[in-house]
Amino acid sequence: MQEQNNTTLIEKDLHEKSKVLLSEQEDHYRIFQTQMSPYSHKVMTYMNYKGIPYKRVHANQMDISWAINNVGQSIVPVLLTPDDQIMQDSTPILEYLEKQYPQPAAIPNSPLLSFLMWLLEDFADEYLQRLQMHTRWGNNLNIQTASHKISRNFAYGVPKLDIKSLAPVIQARQKKNDSLLGLEGDKQRQNLDQQVLDLLCILDARLEESQFLLGNRPSMADFAFYGPLMIHLYNDPQSNHILETNAPRVCNWLFTIQELGDTRGCVGQTELGEWIDSETDLPPSLLELLKFVSQTYIPLGRATAKASVLREKHFEASVYGIKTTFGASHYKAWAFEQTQLRYRALTNDTKTKIDGILLETGILPGLLEDGVLHNGLYDGFSPPFVKDGIPDARIKHLKEKQQQKSTA
Repeated sequence: MQEQNNTTLIEKDLHEKSKVLLSEQEDHYRIFQTQMSPYSHKVMTYMNYKGIPYKRVHANQMDISWAINNVGQSIVPVLLTPDDQIMQDSTPILEYLEKQYPQPAAIPNSPLLSFLMWLLEDFADEYLQRLQMHTRWGNNLNIQTASHKISRNFAYGVPKLDIKSLAPVIQARQKKNDSLLGLEGDKQRQNLDQQVLDLLCILDARLEESQFLLGNRPSMADFAFYGPLMIHLYNDPQSNHILETNAPRVCNWLFTIQELGDTRGCVGQTELGEWIDSETDLPPSLLELLKFVSQTYIPLGRATAKASVLREKHFEASVYGIKTTFGASHYKAWAFEQTQLRYRALTNDTKTKIDGILLETGILPGLLEDGVLHNGLYDGFSPPFVKDGIPDARIKHLKEKQQQKSTA
């Protein structure tokens, strides 16, 4: 018991030191992350690829409390700039860093490919969450493993926090996501099982034709897909069996992404090819991936945007051929709007080139069928930066309500 206490105290000391920049680390970012956060690993693998200096902070229970006070919610990753500005939300973080560190580029020069990249990036962030939460919390082996892993992460360097007692609390908390993500019902679960298999088949074929999603060079889309596929499917035991037996190319690609920028053992790939030539026909496997997006993310994004504007807490959408009830999310509605606005910003020449692709794969007319429904989540804010502990309008509203209750 004494040895275990000593280890915890050592972990606590290491954890506190990880938050401090040493004299040779003045240019480093600090990323508060966890081993089980796909968005944390999306950001870290991107920063590894770009060679952006950062210091990793193993976010434990105390850091989650810190995040609530400084970001308004218990969320990771949270990034501190070298001058202590707070950043949150993986996609705006990557957009900001791409401007600060433009080489090697992670966004194709071609406006057509760039739009497809952002579409896939948004699909990975906002729809793959549904698949990953289904696989992680949809069977007992994954449930037991994941809840104990998350508990172990929370307990790192925190004396007297019992992992086995915390695991059931984690399990109960995750059940609340079932209605939000449309995971309730046997038909829905069976449909999601098929979606996982179909997507892995498409991705494996895509990575047979090119080393990365948009050619032989990684883009933002690769880092966004990496997070849920590695941190959920590959690392969760039952899901790992599905991934290894159905998509070996995807498994190889995961480790290629993981090792980018890694000089240990000379394993990180440094010689890269080119992105797809946007002046030629797109590869069939990429078209299949876009069709999958059109059958899943597009109808759900449209319905989410409408529900957000109408202030509906729950709504129905037909996704992958099955009608399902979902919980409304202002953030997901905002993200869908950003994809719509990226399309709107394309020049007429680019739209002429891309519209045939989007119509063939079913992205259009669905993407704009209901028009662009404005979501004011970030009106008056400047993502990814967080000011005064308030990142967006939703958190501002919640804090104002709490303040009114406390003074009533």
